[in-house]
Amino acid sequence: MSFSAIANQEYAKAQLIADLTAQHFPSYLFVGPKGVGKRTTALVLAKALCCENKLLDSCDNCYRCKAIENLTYPEVKIIFPVPPNTEEKDIFELQKEYAYNKMRPESPSNGTISIDRIRELKYEMGFPPIAGRRRVVIILDADKMTPEAANSFLKTLEEPQAQTSFILTTERSSAILATIRSRCQMIRFFGIKASVVATYLEQKKGVGKEKAVIAGEVCEGSMRRALEYIKAPEQFLAQEVKEWFENKESIKSNLSTVSLKLKDAPIGPLINSLLFIYRQAILAKLGIRSYYSAVCQNLIDPENKISLDTLLAKLEYLLKTIGDAELYLNKRLFIHSILVHLLA
Repeated sequence: MSFSAIANQEYAKAQLIADLTAQHFPSYLFVGPKGVGKRTTALVLAKALCCENKLLDSCDNCYRCKAIENLTYPEVKIIFPVPPNTEEKDIFELQKEYAYNKMRPESPSNGTISIDRIRELKYEMGFPPIAGRRRVVIILDADKMTPEAANSFLKTLEEPQAQTSFILTTERSSAILATIRSRCQMIRFFGIKASVVATYLEQKKGVGKEKAVIAGEVCEGSMRRALEYIKAPEQFLAQEVKEWFENKESIKSNLSTVSLKLKDAPIGPLINSLLFIYRQAILAKLGIRSYYSAVCQNLIDPENKISLDTLLAKLEYLLKTIGDAELYLNKRLFIHSILVHLLA
């Protein structure tokens, strides 16, 4: 894959190509919402930096580009969050999924980048590159570094090696140490236009026009979400969640029974469906119509009595709840608390 294959993100690509042309190799911080191409661009940039043909892009034909594609090139190291107690032998398999899976997996909610990973990196950097003149270190979801890891990594940035390039990615630049941010060149990635998503799905993925247009509308600027919709549209509007709102009054009087019934259901699709419904209902309230906005508004507010502020407050509650999900050891209690808040 080359820069030309990355959908949208013209600003980011132009800046990176300009730096390559000028032989300017700063440390980068890629910032933007999930699913818009930060990881893919980082890997393409790694190829461009290491490519034997020096084309200011990935040639995808030389040994180095092919090895980077297969994650076997020794001078490109990828660091990413892993759950606690992950064994070393499992990390390479996780790396393949995390870095190159076409349907990018979410970072594990309990995943971190530990100080041990940074110590390992610093040890390797004590030796010169053996397969080429340049080493590239990609740190995905860099905001997941533990405080100890972040402070240790800062020392590496403060004493950079001329032959090493760092590429960090994050959705939240504010979660990165200010001292790390100040030593990186920030490249912003933006949500992808619905029309661009639809065209890409039609031309590159062979998706029918109507389904591609709907995916573009519901993906909220994220190609990953668009691909998730194509793969499993039912997860965007889970049947259980529809029933919660369609039978709101009866469910309110039987919350314990409902939460017990769902205690073994996957949490992800339920939360994602709730987020989707509230976001679409907010769009409808703002007068922005899409394929699902009227459906979702009718589920939540069939009489159009709920204010925009209330919808926004409930969406904010859901977003916070996702961050706290790992604190709930009892899944039934977790679902019960959500139902109590949303159906009140």
